[in-house]
Amino acid sequence: MFTPKVKFYAERFRVVVIDYPGHGKSEILQEFPVDYWCYNARVAIKLCQTLKLNKVNLIGTSGGAIVALNMALLEPLLVGKIIADSFGGDSLNSEDVATLRDQREEAKRNIRSILFWFLMHGLRWKKVVDADTKMIELSSLSRKGFYCGDLSEITVPVLITGSLQDELIKDMEFRMKTFSNRLKNSKLVFYPTGSHPAMFSNSREFDKLALEFLENNH
Repeated sequence: MFTPKVKFYAERFRVVVIDYPGHGKSEILQEFPVDYWCYNARVAIKLCQTLKLNKVNLIGTSGGAIVALNMALLEPLLVGKIIADSFGGDSLNSEDVATLRDQREEAKRNIRSILFWFLMHGLRWKKVVDADTKMIELSSLSRKGFYCGDLSEITVPVLITGSLQDELIKDMEFRMKTFSNRLKNSKLVFYPTGSHPAMFSNSREFDKLALEFLENNH
């Protein structure tokens, strides 16, 4: 899925791409933990430590944005800069979850979606999609929310991007402005058009912005 992005960024950086536990080629999980985004952050941190990486720049889209922010909460000295694209802010509300669930149920009857998921996860694709949907629903209802700590404790530079026409996340502009106000060092960029996620639907503009942000020494 991210192959074109990997090729682009690998011309300038060392790029590490991971599968979430339970996804892709990673080990099967019968069900995903309710604190899945914190769990993923801990896994990604351990990977960085194993590879002896430091001051890692993180690009995360959708759930990956939440994971990146959690990494900065758990290990602030490990993280350099964060680009958080097309995510639900603090959490998804009941309308968001219903939209996601309906979209995925419809997609499970669409041959193109089935082929995509098959290429991502193999024969177990339906179990992965259903487990992921259930986890998102439960974590959205959880009092703990998506994050491992107080967002105001994140001090690294954070670039937040999203499309104002994102079909999954409604009220994108209001949510992201509210979320950004909780961070000490953040910048917001919205694209007037484009589907979810903006990283792909506004690919050229996103990549140019990302490079400027990551390569700027300030």
